[in-house]
Amino acid sequence: RLSGQPVEAVLLYSAKAAAAMQALTERPALRDLFEETWFFALSGRIAAALETVASEKLRVAPEPSEEALLELLRT
Repeated sequence: RLSGQPVEAVLLYSAKAAAAMQALTERPALRDLFEETWFFALSGRIAAALETVASEKLRVAPEPSEEALLELLRT
């Protein structure tokens, strides 16, 4: 459940989750919540499911592991 506060970061572990997140970001009532959101994908395949997310707001883990994904948050 979204609290009405802007979303800072989204971790994406699957293409299905990425597609669902994209659908949320496109809803007019929610669009403002995702304007400054950073998206972190576990792999390039998952990132590709985010067709409308600007590439400068999307980072892909260098290897498909949770550790690599979380390391992106630290950098």
